[in-house]
Amino acid sequence: MVVAPVDPSKLEVGGIVLARVAETVYLHLVSSVDPARKRV
Repeated sequence: MVVAPVDPSKLEVGGIVLARVAETVYLHLVSSVDPARKRV
């Protein structure tokens, strides 16, 4: 397994990402993508 930065425009529903929020890192299943609001 490789962990690397990803272009947000390439994220798809069902993908798995690591997301850092403040000092915590979360493993996140992408359940929706809203490109207009830049939200996953």
